[in-house]
Amino acid sequence: MTVRILHTADWQLGKPFRHIEGDAGPILRDERFKVVERLGALARDEGADAILVAGDIFDGESLPDRHLHRAIQAMRSFPGPWLLLPGNHDPAKPGGIWERLRRLGLPDNVQPLCEPGAVTLLDGRLCVMAAPLVTRHAQDDLSAWMDGQATPGGTARVGLVHGTATGILPGRAADSATNPIARDRARSAGLDYLALGDWHGCLKLDQRTWYSGTPEPDGYIANDSGNALLVEIPSPGAPPAVARHRTAAHHWRSIEHELLPAEDDTGPLRRLEDVLEGLVDPNGTVLRLKLSGRMPAGSHGDLMALEERWRGHLRHLDFDDGGVEVEADLDDLGLLAADPLVAEVADRLAGLAEIGGEESRRARMALRFLHHTLKEAAR
Repeated sequence: MTVRILHTADWQLGKPFRHIEGDAGPILRDERFKVVERLGALARDEGADAILVAGDIFDGESLPDRHLHRAIQAMRSFPGPWLLLPGNHDPAKPGGIWERLRRLGLPDNVQPLCEPGAVTLLDGRLCVMAAPLVTRHAQDDLSAWMDGQATPGGTARVGLVHGTATGILPGRAADSATNPIARDRARSAGLDYLALGDWHGCLKLDQRTWYSGTPEPDGYIANDSGNALLVEIPSPGAPPAVARHRTAAHHWRSIEHELLPAEDDTGPLRRLEDVLEGLVDPNGTVLRLKLSGRMPAGSHGDLMALEERWRGHLRHLDFDDGGVEVEADLDDLGLLAADPLVAEVADRLAGLAEIGGEESRRARMALRFLHHTLKEAAR
């Protein structure tokens, strides 16, 4: 009586990506709907019996109806059951987004789980115990009731919860977590599998407890996001087999690179070019590039040209060269000192560049820009 489910979470449909300028933001927002179609195709191709979505299907409660219609259309890619759990971004509030979704008309195979309880499906082979959020933040463990939930013999028991597994997630303090989940809930409730959402990376807590992560990455944290989990339960009580499946169309990367004086004729930017050329899929990459180190002032124009060129190659480039110190040679100093007013401005900027902090970063950027502008004018 093997049961196969596809575990996914944190779609956050309608996410605006306001910090991504240009046309990349709308493209990334659009991709979150497309990945739902890919999830449906994956479930169909792998013979999954159902798709379980562990919360945060939508990014917020006030999305326009067109986003809801598009979500419904995307879920037509799989004819089996879709079980949708409200999370902290889309809690099951009275008059909220889930009531709107129902009014728009859901397919028979799409079932929001807006109340805590057990749902039996697949002719009794699977029981899904859902712990939906009805407010954005809960202080109590909403999955605690699962410990006492009885199910018929021969039924696979699966929990569906959105929140923070206490004392486990990186960067989250155990004593300050909202929407807490006991780390041993699968054991205490006798679950064959516990499908979790809220942490955007793929993470195994124990043999029966996993975060699937978001199927389309949305941040620079290296947490193995961009997957869905195919879970096979061979029989009630047997250990599940869990397999990652890559679903992402984009990669989010964060690179810190130090520019060093060249020891040969390649120049300090050659090593940076090598790093960027090593990206697997530039057009599908959202990159945060933070530079430090030293470079000749006369090379700043080349750095600006490199930045502009790679903005064209990448999906999006978040570029920060504020940590780069400019080393002026004799020609550079002569150019800056040629005019008394320019020399005074350059001297004041150089003084600010030594004090540290945000003012120092801005002063170094202004000094490089002043030099580059004068050099272009001289040409």
